[in-house]
Amino acid sequence: DAVPAQPLPVTLSNTWSVDYRTSSGTVLVSGMTLAGNGNVLVVVGSTQDSGGPFEINDGNDMDGWIMKLDPTSGQLSTDGRSSTRLDSVNKKDDLILNVCNDRFDHDA
Repeated sequence: DAVPAQPLPVTLSNTWSVDYRTSSGTVLVSGMTLAGNGNVLVVVGSTQDSGGPFEINDGNDMDGWIMKLDPTSGQLSTDGRSSTRLDSVNKKDDLILNVCNDRFDHDA
């Protein structure tokens, strides 16, 4: 009963792929959402490493990060600041687990 009689239709297509890396390690992606009326793809996660749009980690802890991307190309947004690293003053682990948009303000 669980197997469909017909093949499932393809509903997603790979239109772009961009590889954002740190200087030496792992980047954890934990959430994505469309913002700005669908004109900005907000991607969030955490990393212990430095480099590229993830800026500098001045400790050995996990820090959160937020990036704004162009949803049509995957390139960093050119509208204002495109990436931010979030770290605590006491150099403890800071993890971003997900992101959501404001359902009452689609331009947020």
